[in-house]
Amino acid sequence: MTILLSLSLLGRLFLALISRPQLTPGQRLTIDFCLENRPYWRKQWQIIPVQKQFLKLALLRPRNQSWPSGQCFRATGKIQSCPWSSNYDWCLIIERLQPLKITSLSRLIKNYGRQKLSQIRQKCLTKLRRALPSPEAELLAGISLGLQENFAPNFYRQLQRTGTLHIVVASGYNLSVIGEKFFGLLTKIISYRFALILSLMAIWSYIGLADFQPPVVRAGVLLSLLFLSRFLGRKPNSGRNLFFTVWLILMIRPDWLFNISFQLSLLALTGLILSRKLFLRWAKLPIWGQIWAETITIQLLVGPLIAWRFGQFSWLAPLSNSLILPLVPLLTVAGLVALILPTLLSQLLLWLIYPGLYWLTLIITQFSQLPGANWPLKLTWWQLVACYLILFAWWSPTIFKADRQ
Repeated sequence: MTILLSLSLLGRLFLALISRPQLTPGQRLTIDFCLENRPYWRKQWQIIPVQKQFLKLALLRPRNQSWPSGQCFRATGKIQSCPWSSNYDWCLIIERLQPLKITSLSRLIKNYGRQKLSQIRQKCLTKLRRALPSPEAELLAGISLGLQENFAPNFYRQLQRTGTLHIVVASGYNLSVIGEKFFGLLTKIISYRFALILSLMAIWSYIGLADFQPPVVRAGVLLSLLFLSRFLGRKPNSGRNLFFTVWLILMIRPDWLFNISFQLSLLALTGLILSRKLFLRWAKLPIWGQIWAETITIQLLVGPLIAWRFGQFSWLAPLSNSLILPLVPLLTVAGLVALILPTLLSQLLLWLIYPGLYWLTLIITQFSQLPGANWPLKLTWWQLVACYLILFAWWSPTIFKADRQ
């Protein structure tokens, strides 16, 4: 079965690759797109990333031009090489932009749902800002809901330098905390199978609040498979579930194969699965043992990819993460609970968790000031492959031994 699924995935990727549009500099192009996130700025440009199949485009619009009302647009312009070094295939200089009339019922429903979710997310952020100072309010919004666009630029850079940016991204880690903690609580109150059903509803509600970002969707599919195997009374196999999740997602969206967010999220989840097998003695230590095992395994897996893609490596990441990760599950759950409580109870709960948020902010701001927090390290593609081959050769005996036991 695994061989058949692998062959079908290779066929799907091949068909998607050969159907990739071929573009040339100076070619005029008209493209329809919908704004999934706010445009970001670089120099004199507003930039809107658009991915069509395996083609990564950056739509460029002058910074001083406003956007017409609407969610979906039709852009016309000329293709050219991007004016800076980037990971985009081409840049499209927008010459004409007009709102796109939506006629598809599915698109209308999707846009209506996104608008409502966006309004809910903004109300949640406003509620946190009324109760907490900055940047603690934005930090909790990032941890609980994955909201990143409201950070001050300096604080965002500090998260990057300390290797802690992942805690404010809607990720598989956050979703796992919500699903497992919620399930554990429900099993003490109601029947096992009914608790599984309610946990699945909680998981996909959180995915909606997180705006269906790729990492959290992947984790949602994986956790759903895990809960389904429990519902059917079968012993869950994390490796098999992970493989089937990747197969299912790439069959639907093959272009996610080259999505850096998807790649990092997949490696991080693989690290979580492997950490207990690779560092079993460490994982058994109280409080910090499992955190250290997971952090080191994940850093070893994502470090080469970050160095290849972004040309930097944070040596502070294992230390800073070990000091803040034990608090992340508590803050994630407490933040979501505070958002649904009445104002007075919500305010009280947020004050109770404020010391934890202050500790996270202190670690991030102070560690980011250490000299050489980020090392410039640019790997070539063959060095990237060599790093993962070395890790495979190093870890394989330990993993196979743990599986036999």
